[in-house]
Amino acid sequence: LQWKQEQYSLYYYGSEEWYAAIEKAEAFDWKGAMDIWMNRLSVDDPLKRACAAYNIATACYMMGDCHLALQWLDIADENADLLVSAGLRKRINSSLQGRR
Repeated sequence: LQWKQEQYSLYYYGSEEWYAAIEKAEAFDWKGAMDIWMNRLSVDDPLKRACAAYNIATACYMMGDCHLALQWLDIADENADLLVSAGLRKRINSSLQGRR
């Protein structure tokens, strides 16, 4: 077994809640971060909703739930066109193909 280093992008905005979610993600508390991002899904700004959904997709992927991650990416894509969405989708699909 060999570890490989990977980098993932997360979106955040300049508020306490967004920073708290990022801190939880950095500590690998994906569930805690998701709880905060879930609260951001009800905002009026579609870009912020997309960012929250994208972050939730990343968390689902990091916790091993690729199918749920794809569903959250779909929600993100419905709200806004995020630059990193396609890259995460490719990683998730590659993981799913590797499990077959």
